[in-house]
Amino acid sequence: MSDAPFTIVTHSGKFHADEVCATAFLELWKGQKAKIVRTRDLETIKELSSSEKCFVVDVGLVYDPDRRRYDHHQDDMDLSFEDIVSPDAPSSMINIPLSSFGLVYSSYGRELLYTLATTGSYAADDIRSLEYDDYERMFKKLYYRMCRDIDAYDNGISYLPEECKPHFTPSMMFGSVIGSFNTANHDEGGQDDAFRDAVDYAKVMIRNTTNSVFLASLDYIKSMENLLAYKVPAVDIIHVIKFESDPYTVPESVLEYTTVFRKSFVYWGMLNKTDPEREIHFIIVKKEEKDEWKVNTRSVGRFVTLTPLIDESVARSVLGSDLVFVHKKSFVGSTRSLPSALILCHLSMEQKKAEDSRSSLVGKSDRVISILAGCALLAMSVLLIRRYRA
Repeated sequence: MSDAPFTIVTHSGKFHADEVCATAFLELWKGQKAKIVRTRDLETIKELSSSEKCFVVDVGLVYDPDRRRYDHHQDDMDLSFEDIVSPDAPSSMINIPLSSFGLVYSSYGRELLYTLATTGSYAADDIRSLEYDDYERMFKKLYYRMCRDIDAYDNGISYLPEECKPHFTPSMMFGSVIGSFNTANHDEGGQDDAFRDAVDYAKVMIRNTTNSVFLASLDYIKSMENLLAYKVPAVDIIHVIKFESDPYTVPESVLEYTTVFRKSFVYWGMLNKTDPEREIHFIIVKKEEKDEWKVNTRSVGRFVTLTPLIDESVARSVLGSDLVFVHKKSFVGSTRSLPSALILCHLSMEQKKAEDSRSSLVGKSDRVISILAGCALLAMSVLLIRRYRA
């Protein structure tokens, strides 16, 4: 063994994302570079692995965390992350067999998070507020955010069901990017240097992703703590508006599907826990840095919402200069006052009801129904203008 603090043994030849990321992860966790030995010789692996400062990843046909052996190529090896962290919990998702990266992460992921918490530039009060369950939540989230794709890629599992035909084949998936670091001839000189380059590249991804999950989790925890302090209960929206000396009256129907928060950003998942009886379609948040109210719609997919906002041109015809914008995909908008934000929600909900009614009608001309729906929305707009702007 050399003077290096620890050694990582992996296979020679062409390298893949799983052993590259497993190596990068171990170096980040240890806080220093390792001596990397790339070989498939079992006697060499056995001799090196006898040291407590040696980790063997993706080679050797042994999985034994107590001996720091992390290969997944055994015939009977189909261990998943769920098997390790929650073996008795039912799961509706496909359990992806772990690659060497997933195996290493399962053993040391928690320790990396602890290290990050104690050495990172985070507020001390925020770190002290973290509990065991918070770390467990981050540990699981980071696996699904960072490791699962690589585990699936290495095990030949597609992210799409077999019956689904993709519009195109992704060429810049992380496994492919790492694969591009290989030299033209995997067994000639330069491959070890290429492996080191790939590891350094992967370390940036792992470090940034871990920090992103950690910061998002801290934000989530802080938002949960602030939820009761900053949430304006829906039944009190009218009183809030009166308190702000706003002359408008809010229709009670808006309160059925909209909630307002004064300061903190709030995740939809929080509402499910704190207010499970109400099906909220919109969250309105006061933007502290600007005198604006942001309207967030409930997402059911990328750019797909439970109730899309009305088109910006329609919203502007009602709200005028009080409207800041409505995104062209109708999933978010912003106004300069809370009453205008509520009007935007109200009009959008009425539009959804009109469209739902239209889809339920059978034997009617689409053109006639479109005209009727347009007339209904126009009439609603006129009534709201008179009601709110009188």
